[in-house]
Amino acid sequence: MTKKTAAFLLCLALLLTACGKSTENGGSNVVTLYFMNQEQNAMVTETRTVPDGTKDVAEYALRELLNGPQASDHKRVIPENTRLLGVELDGDLAKVNLSAEFDTGDDAAKPMSRGTLKNTVCAVDGIEKVLILVDGKELTYLSTGEPVGILGKDDLITDTEKLESEIINVTLYFADSNAMYLVPEKRQIVSKDSSQLELAIMNELLKGPLSDGLYAVVSPDVKVLSAKTERGVCFVNLSSDFISKSSGGSAGELLSVYSIVNSLCELKDVDKVQILIEGKATESFGSLDLSEPLKKNKDLLNN
Repeated sequence: MTKKTAAFLLCLALLLTACGKSTENGGSNVVTLYFMNQEQNAMVTETRTVPDGTKDVAEYALRELLNGPQASDHKRVIPENTRLLGVELDGDLAKVNLSAEFDTGDDAAKPMSRGTLKNTVCAVDGIEKVLILVDGKELTYLSTGEPVGILGKDDLITDTEKLESEIINVTLYFADSNAMYLVPEKRQIVSKDSSQLELAIMNELLKGPLSDGLYAVVSPDVKVLSAKTERGVCFVNLSSDFISKSSGGSAGELLSVYSIVNSLCELKDVDKVQILIEGKATESFGSLDLSEPLKKNKDLLNN
């Protein structure tokens, strides 16, 4: 087990042990919000006084959670722009519906994001369980894609496969604001199978950048049919959408190809990338020749 994995599992354990009702707050006039410390290795709490006349305390607590911490040494891990779409109470169960932004960002941060939300909801008087929805659909486990389901206050938001996963640092390349160069973006992803790392990188690339000022140059409609490396060459098989939904002219074509090539060439076992369309090598993509494997293009990097 790597040090990163050990730290990750420790954080998950902290998420489990930190949840509980706050009895020292003097009743339901105060809610407890859960955030992370700056190092993101321990949970921290803040309290908010519930305004008189508040009809839905759980909704108030969640909106305050999304507003972020007041203390400078506390960190919000729920992705920015996440919106609360609704809260439905059914006895001691709270069904929380959030916008799609909630399930974006680094895989390594998602268990913390989910945990702070679960703990905040479970800390509200009268609520013992929570069902998290994203755009009306049940939240799923990172490793299996299976629904997480109803969570009790002491449940850990993970599964066996997730605990066996590794947190891996990768470098992805996206276009700058002028669509002239490629800019690297560091990201952490969770991979349970190192042999599928190429596929994981492609899936992250299709999600688009997390940093402001960077832009995706591969259409999110593109499907990755397969990705594997043989003798230093990574063969990436893409759907025809890669060509049919390309935009930006010759400059856009160049950036889209090398966004893929440069990202995959960051892997130690990859020297070149062969892009296939529906299983076949394509002789031309605009002015580019895709019939042969391509090396990393350093001229496109804005150093």
